[in-house]
Amino acid sequence: MKQYRSKFVLTLFIVALLALGYPNLADASGQSKASGRRHLTALILEVDQDARTLLVRESNGGAIIRIAVPDDVEIQLSASSPTMGHAHLIHFEWAMPGMVVDLYVVPINPEVAARRSAEVARDAKKSSSSASKVP
Repeated sequence: MKQYRSKFVLTLFIVALLALGYPNLADASGQSKASGRRHLTALILEVDQDARTLLVRESNGGAIIRIAVPDDVEIQLSASSPTMGHAHLIHFEWAMPGMVVDLYVVPINPEVAARRSAEVARDAKKSSSSASKVP
């Protein structure tokens, strides 16, 4: 009876440890169910200052992705790579090819991306036409 009880207590202890470790496993997968965000460690290949986009290559899969960076977001440099003399959080304007970044990205609908690209092109056209009118 005593041996059965100790095995039962040990089993409960192991189950409790697994249950407490489960959120960490879900976090390690890189996908947060609540927000739909995905963690991404990537190498910056190209920076488009006008459209506020980064062209990056994922470190694990090698897929190349274009990421739109909102105005109020700073970019986190990867803690596991050299920061090129910068702090670990940098403004978009300081991003340059060759930096390794840790990002949380939100997948977007291609229609939304196309609309955003059209807005950026329209804004660029307006700014270039107003600059050409200045004597």
